[in-house]
Amino acid sequence: MTRASDHRRHFLKTVPVALAAPLIVPRGVFAEEVAKPATGDLPRVAVIGTGERVSHLLGIDATPGQMRIVALADCNLRRIDGFVEKVKGKHPEAEQAARYQHYREMLDKEKLDAVFVSTPTHGRVLPCIHALQAGLDVYAEKPETLTIEEGQALIKAVRHYQRVLQGGTQGCSNPINRWGVAQLQSGVIGKIEKVTMPNFGGPKDYTPLAAAQPVPDGLDWNEWCNQAPLYPCDPGLLGSLWSWGPYRPFDGGGAGRGVTNLGAHAFEQAQRGLGKELESPVETWPAEPGNPDSPISMKYADGTLLEMLGDPETGPAFGAIYFGTKGKIEINRDQVRSNPPEIAAAKPAFPEEPNDAALHVTNFLECIRSRQDPRCPVEAVHRHMVLCHLANVTRELSRRLVFDPATDRFVGDDEANRHPSVSRPRRAGFELPKIG
Repeated sequence: MTRASDHRRHFLKTVPVALAAPLIVPRGVFAEEVAKPATGDLPRVAVIGTGERVSHLLGIDATPGQMRIVALADCNLRRIDGFVEKVKGKHPEAEQAARYQHYREMLDKEKLDAVFVSTPTHGRVLPCIHALQAGLDVYAEKPETLTIEEGQALIKAVRHYQRVLQGGTQGCSNPINRWGVAQLQSGVIGKIEKVTMPNFGGPKDYTPLAAAQPVPDGLDWNEWCNQAPLYPCDPGLLGSLWSWGPYRPFDGGGAGRGVTNLGAHAFEQAQRGLGKELESPVETWPAEPGNPDSPISMKYADGTLLEMLGDPETGPAFGAIYFGTKGKIEINRDQVRSNPPEIAAAKPAFPEEPNDAALHVTNFLECIRSRQDPRCPVEAVHRHMVLCHLANVTRELSRRLVFDPATDRFVGDDEANRHPSVSRPRRAGFELPKIG
């Protein structure tokens, strides 16, 4: 069977791994149709970034027997052992998977169909785009992008190379949530006028160490820093989301109940319930200018309001509350509540704990074969991430902003358009590739 890697070797093998140079695909490389796995042939997948989230996704949640893990890449080689230990019960083949410190080398050498990308956020979009250029389908953990600019590039790459990309907000595949969305879109609470959700927090500034610490064995610190400045080595940033996620150079507020962590799930749910997966608000403003934790309001072109104002500790952390002319519905993870209560009472029987992560991975693997868009396609990924980025810009500039979704630019506001949640300089060797 011919695989995507057979068609990409002649350009990938020329990329110097140590330079971390962005791939630029020669015109015509993908003019020939790339054959996908035949019926009964399990997709050969790799993992880029072998941390806790993907270990959970593939080791606990994902249904075995749907794919073969054949290669693993992590700039911190010592993390790969932990990943294998966690997933081998469901994927025993992972114990024999090839191991790489540099994913570019893996893309060159391995015959793959798809990759799971679960690096730290600041290093996520580049391997996603490189994998797409290499003819592979991509499951990208959330938050998928660090900036609005990255989201634009990701859309362009997915559509130009005609690949499948599944965003990692697995609530899309939760059967209870999907039922709740269907009720909203059937009009049971009338016209939806407002949506509320918790007031998720933003990023913190990062203070580099005064002196570099010894680089841990098996770590390529330059590769870990990726597009961010080459800071003095700080082992305290390694490990889970709680290590690097709070800080602006590496995320948009991703730790705990931050806007790019639980907030990304909630925004995705809000957009989907409104039927606005491909839209963005046209106006945003802070409720309390000058308050760095201010609640935020956003307005869509049709006048629908989206408000970040609830307590993140008690509100629907994975969802939203929809207020319509005939009642309200709250959708959280695995939960639907309503007023009038008979709406939620009509919910059919579902498994007590639906495995939405497994369903989401299964949907991705099905789309590898069907070539259809998955439940969280790249355009929807971009639009719920835009909400995260808008929240950070609005709160930090502390004033009303007008946004043009057609261009993803703030109208008449150069300061807003220079905000690091919109675009930021990338370190040499980690630039976004030119596409098309």
